[in-house]
Amino acid sequence: GACYGCRLWVARWLQTFGEALNEMSAMVSAESEHQALVDRVKFQQRSSDIAREGWRHYCGALADGVQDPQKHSSEFLLKFLELLETGQVPQAQEDYETRQIRSACPSLGGRQLELWMPESEVSVMKDVVNSNC
Repeated sequence: GACYGCRLWVARWLQTFGEALNEMSAMVSAESEHQALVDRVKFQQRSSDIAREGWRHYCGALADGVQDPQKHSSEFLLKFLELLETGQVPQAQEDYETRQIRSACPSLGGRQLELWMPESEVSVMKDVVNSNC
């Protein structure tokens, strides 16, 4: 009787242990698949300006600017890689228009310069113009 109970307990323990081992194996597999995607994204960024800028715009549009591939889901990384492979990498959405920049530079007489640039670069250009008088 006692031996049968021991065997039953051991059999249940082995079953439970085996199930836990399978779960751990699946988790390790998912982690290694995720790491492989992270590595692919990083490789693409190092290999291509298009991929690097595309990743920046993709993260800016869909992930609040978070660019660390490790912080994104496998699905997010896979979608980016698919877009990259099909040539549909996101591009900058800024439009280039003529912008006027007022200079405080005496040699320019405080005139306005008209330059062709995106709105996001206007403040930087003002600093450059005014610091190089």
